[in-house]
Amino acid sequence: MRLRVTWHRPEEFGVDFDAQLARGGYLVRVEPPEELAQFAPIAFELVAPDGESLLLEAQVVQAFPGVGVAVTFTAPALAAFAASARVASGDDQDAEHVYLSTADLEAETKAGGRRASAPAPSRVSLALRGSRDERMAILRDNVPALHGHVLRNPGLQLDEVAAIAKMRTVSPQILQQIADKREWAQRSEIAIALVRNPKTPVGTAIKLLDHVGPAELRQLAKDANTKTPIQHAARRKVVG
Repeated sequence: MRLRVTWHRPEEFGVDFDAQLARGGYLVRVEPPEELAQFAPIAFELVAPDGESLLLEAQVVQAFPGVGVAVTFTAPALAAFAASARVASGDDQDAEHVYLSTADLEAETKAGGRRASAPAPSRVSLALRGSRDERMAILRDNVPALHGHVLRNPGLQLDEVAAIAKMRTVSPQILQQIADKREWAQRSEIAIALVRNPKTPVGTAIKLLDHVGPAELRQLAKDANTKTPIQHAARRKVVG
């Protein structure tokens, strides 16, 4: 697996270097792949504001669903790289960090249309601030690291959240993020969509039954396609 972090402002790199990199570790804010194992070796690429890059051999310390991947490394060349990266450049002062995983890097070359030609920061911007159609296009792409940004888009509507909750192409972590937001999870149409989605963690789905209507509970209780623990929990609620 390969992880890449790009900084667009020298001062942001300086903060991250002093707080994390100089200590031999970093939290890369991408959605961890389900198959990523603790202590797995990975390639860790740092890209400075001037475009200079440094590829490190790193190791996974811990994967945090919905948060990122913590890595550790040893890098004798890091001090020289940091000295160059701290030098001021003329880059856009409003640019954000860009965190990419292997899946993101592959998608940049495989995706079609506008997103294929746009640089990674533009794709993050589309997820965070794009239109309804752009949000849904991002969600259809198999780039889980971008899906979490869509959930932070201020234009996101409840019917879109319900549609995302039905998607079997998004990760369990994204479904969990929806369930964790009370104003979404308490909506019956979103709750039932999450409960019926086989990727929703079973424990979460059972808790969401509190927000599912009586008719849907009866259907779940007798639906053979519903996971057994959820079906049993629905039956208990039906019989009171």
